[in-house]
Amino acid sequence: MSFKKNISFNLIIQAIGPILAFLSIFLIAKIGGAEIQGYYAIVTAWINLFVVLGVFGFPQSFIFLINKLNISHRRLFKMSVYYTLLFFILFLLITFIMFKLNMIDKIIINSLGQIGVLSIPITIFVFHGLLRGIYLTYNQGILFATFSILPASLLFLFIFIGIVFNNFNFQIIYLLSSIPVLIIDIVLFKPVLRNSKKHKIIDFPWKPLFDHGSQSFLQALFFSLQPIIAYWFINKYIGSVLEIGYFNFGLFLVQGLLVPISMVAPLLFDYWTKNNDQNFIVKFTKTKIFIYELLIGGIIAFVLNYFIPVVFGSEYESSIKLAQILIFIVPVVIHVRVLIPFIHSKGYPILNTYSGLIRFVVFLVLSYLWMIKINQELVGLAVCWSIAELIGALMTINFFIYINKKEKIYAK
Repeated sequence: MSFKKNISFNLIIQAIGPILAFLSIFLIAKIGGAEIQGYYAIVTAWINLFVVLGVFGFPQSFIFLINKLNISHRRLFKMSVYYTLLFFILFLLITFIMFKLNMIDKIIINSLGQIGVLSIPITIFVFHGLLRGIYLTYNQGILFATFSILPASLLFLFIFIGIVFNNFNFQIIYLLSSIPVLIIDIVLFKPVLRNSKKHKIIDFPWKPLFDHGSQSFLQALFFSLQPIIAYWFINKYIGSVLEIGYFNFGLFLVQGLLVPISMVAPLLFDYWTKNNDQNFIVKFTKTKIFIYELLIGGIIAFVLNYFIPVVFGSEYESSIKLAQILIFIVPVVIHVRVLIPFIHSKGYPILNTYSGLIRFVVFLVLSYLWMIKINQELVGLAVCWSIAELIGALMTINFFIYINKKEKIYAK
């Protein structure tokens, strides 16, 4: 299957993930209300952060090691198993210490039993993330897309079951959804191990593993920390879990639209580490495309005026303005995030890290100043979020232009 067909199939299939995530939010919001939805947002944000910390950017490194250094799939699989077991032990130990020292949010963990409940799904999702990076180099088609949407699909299923039984214990729901993820992962991965070639290199290339992994890790860390920081500002200056629910509603619409491109990013990175054809990326950076994207963002923002009250009810009308502010620049952000794996594949992952760091710092500083100097409202926090995203996008574009000039990408 050609690269373009792989991208198309992956976008179509992986779009199921954000669609199901949207349906999950819809069900929780309609049946549980904004406060329950805020509770779900906090639990999900922390689980995502723990998974990012556990994965440590290794999937991106695995792609590089397999494509560039010919490391065997089997060897990386074994390493993933040992690493996951080590992570599980360390997570239990560190979380136990933090719990005893009252250093962890009670919404996430309020008893010793919940440490065990959370450690299992988080560890499974870490293992899934590692295997996904390896699996991509074996199969970039429909099975890879299916592999990618497993966590979101099964989480939706168990959220639906929980709602049927009026159970909103999301820690337990995550636990139950993660077990079939692990089983299906192992089933799908068997052909990879069966067809894996023997590893010819005696000394494992640890330096490339950590060099590429650390940059991907930092970028993912900045993405994961931003919503947690936003929820902290809301809790300190604006309101409580209810207001977090309203803000997460708008934020979810943004993140849902960004999920497909985030999911195919490893596919793009895999392609550009194997190929030197730059025609696609050159066409994708035409100035007029950005103008169209701003128009699309404006149209989506306008539609939200009618979409939110009709679909979610009058309770969420207060989320309309902040959702519009957040959604306006999303098409531009989607566009720019295509450049991130390209920049990494050309040997400049640190430039992506700089963009992520600048975006995160701008949001942190601007939000703090806005809260203490201007107003303490959700709309203001949404403005800070969008400004930070736009600045991060502009930085990525500038870095692409820099690489373009240095590597003479346009030169024919």
